[in-house]
Amino acid sequence: MMPETESVLYRIIQECITNVIKHSHTNRLDLSLLRNKEGIDITIEEIGKGFDTKKKSAGIGLQNIQARIAFLKGSIDLSSVPGKGTSIGIYIPL
Repeated sequence: MMPETESVLYRIIQECITNVIKHSHTNRLDLSLLRNKEGIDITIEEIGKGFDTKKKSAGIGLQNIQARIAFLKGSIDLSSVPGKGTSIGIYIPL
């Protein structure tokens, strides 16, 4: 894996954790990072405040995450339900 890819992945995970700390009102976060020959799978889940994914976010955190994932030609699966938490699945091909 290229150092640039590692740096961008670090920033993606950092921003996700920062968003959980700032917005979720929970004290628990589950993070999974798996790597195989084809790519990297990252899952971040929290059972906190959640949000309506159909409403446009005023913050730039999620936009930064999406831009960095696009830069790495990856994909994101975001699922959130108000009052039930948020789950983010990220795939980065190698």
